[in-house]
Amino acid sequence: MQVIMKKHVHLIRHGITAANQQNCYYGHSDVPLAEVGIDIVRALAGAGVYPMPAGAEYYTSGLLRAEQTLSLIYGNVQRVKLDSLKELHFGDYEMKTHKALKKDPAYIAWINDRSGMLAPPGGESLIQFSERVKRGLQSVLDAGSEHSVVVCHGGVVCNIMMSCFDERSSNVFKWMPDPGHGYSVVFIGGLPVGYTAF
Repeated sequence: MQVIMKKHVHLIRHGITAANQQNCYYGHSDVPLAEVGIDIVRALAGAGVYPMPAGAEYYTSGLLRAEQTLSLIYGNVQRVKLDSLKELHFGDYEMKTHKALKKDPAYIAWINDRSGMLAPPGGESLIQFSERVKRGLQSVLDAGSEHSVVVCHGGVVCNIMMSCFDERSSNVFKWMPDPGHGYSVVFIGGLPVGYTAF
């Protein structure tokens, strides 16, 4: 008799950074949480917002802001760092703003691309990003624990939620959680069957 495995994946977007506040592109740039980001995550944790499953496995992208967020919520737990769960690599646009780039023809072409195939110079395309994130999610699903806590990035969370529940939509940003928030997703037999936001 085949056992259909039920798994819970808790996706948490890291807290606010100075680069958030400055509206920078900063996918692979390793920036820390801002003081306000630390304060908000601590407050949310104190209010009991986050899932606290027994026996959970913990994952981050390995970037400092995700590592800090995980530690603020769950303490010094053992965690697995998955490069596949990093934010989109913005290449030459890392740590730059739309305002600074808006007259650059290559940038204009990139932000107007609807195919998902155009990458920023030195970065990765949306299609490459999506495939990478799917591999990261599969790594989490293939692990043994019933509960997995994943502290990662807004674009990663959006990508996972859209691929699980809304593939036909063109508005990936409707899945964007506020910093420090996220979703608990239920998978049965490897397939997403429902979610709750927190």
